[in-house]
Amino acid sequence: MAAAVAVLVLAGAVLAGLWTGVLHLPYPSRSDFPVQGIDVSNHQGAVDWPRVKAAGYRFAYVKASEGRTFTDPEYAALSAGARRAGLRVGAYHFFTFCSPGADQARLFLQVSGGHQAGDLPPVVDLEFDGNCARRPTPEEFDAEYAAFDAAVTAGFGRQPIVYTNADFRDRYLATADRRGSVLAQRRLWIRDITGRPAGGCEKWTFWQYSATGRVDGVDGRADLDAYCGRDAEFDALTR
Repeated sequence: MAAAVAVLVLAGAVLAGLWTGVLHLPYPSRSDFPVQGIDVSNHQGAVDWPRVKAAGYRFAYVKASEGRTFTDPEYAALSAGARRAGLRVGAYHFFTFCSPGADQARLFLQVSGGHQAGDLPPVVDLEFDGNCARRPTPEEFDAEYAAFDAAVTAGFGRQPIVYTNADFRDRYLATADRRGSVLAQRRLWIRDITGRPAGGCEKWTFWQYSATGRVDGVDGRADLDAYCGRDAEFDALTR
């Protein structure tokens, strides 16, 4: 009877996941992924960072900018609060298809202030959701992204990590190496809320495993992330 009930519960969970379009699997354990964190923007509002730190989270990526004109109004407060609480902090930029890459890099550097000692590498968010309707060819995208990447690398003194999901990877990253795109040389942050990304740490650096997480110190939902590696490797990311 217990086995039958378990099967029914699992079947119900699967059907619920299919109904909503998302099957949420158990969160990755801290034994497998000891370094976990969150990424935030103004949508989270004020964050009680000491409580986030006490809950075991080690890092926070904070949205700084989007396109060539949007500045996240909470970037300065959120990043400063996370640093004061002892979390490792990184800045990220949402890259749009409707603005020149060089202009976007200029805004990102202006808002973030570039690299600060002890920070994580910068991140560029590459995805279709919330982006411009226009879809450039891979070659057009390569040109604009290369301009952005070169300026950000020079400004931070560090190469950006690329955050992306399956749809974007299929269109622009799958053939990046064959095209000679700089994207093929960048570390990846994989968004996958249905299961662990394929491959090991040589394939990806960060994993967003939930977009609807609950975190003590954050009102509402939060994005939850894991670093692929142990403490020593994570520490090496910051300087």
